[in-house]
Order: sequence, then C-alpha cells, then structure tokens
Amino acid sequence: MEGYLSALLFSTLPFAGNFLGGLLAEFMKVSKRTLSMALHAAAGILIAVVGIELMPKALDATLPWVVILAFVAGGAFSVLLDRFVTGIQSKFGQGSESAGLG
Repeated sequence: MEGYLSALLFSTLPFAGNFLGGLLAEFMKVSKRTLSMALHAAAGILIAVVGIELMPKALDATLPWVVILAFVAGGAFSVLLDRFVTGIQSKFGQGSESAGLG
C-alpha cells in the first residue's frame, strides 16, 4: 500500500505545479521578453525529449530514413504555416496585436 500512496503523491506533483503556475500567471505581469524566453525553453525541452527518448527508438526501425524525412517535413510545414498565418494577419491589419498579453 505504501507504493500506491507514493505513486499517488508523485502523480499529483504535475497537477500542483500546473495549478500554482496558473495562479502565478494570473497575478503577475509578464513582459514579452520573459514570455518569449519561457516559450523557447518549453520548445527546447520538447526537442530534448524527442532527441533523447524518441529518436533512438525511431531510428532502430527498418526504414529510419522515413522517420528522418517525416521529422524534417514536419519542421518545414511548421515554418511555412507560421509564415502563412503571419502574412494573413498582416494583410488584415492584425499583425501587431498580441493575444493574451493584456
């Protein structure tokens, strides 16, 4: 039973961090630079997880070039989608506004 309770306690840690972070975000003013740095840190963590945990398993597949090609194509699609959305926003005069930073 002790293992179950410790697992339950550890599973509540992400919830507590998320909840406390949400409360902190509601009451603190965050500059655009701080927000940008936080988003870049989150993206770096995701890339690290892919690189360390998922990529070695994917490259052990019978056709690793398919995985590599899909990874590169996904990155290129993400960049193209960002440019497309930015172009549409600037065309309709909404490029300088930022949502959620009020």
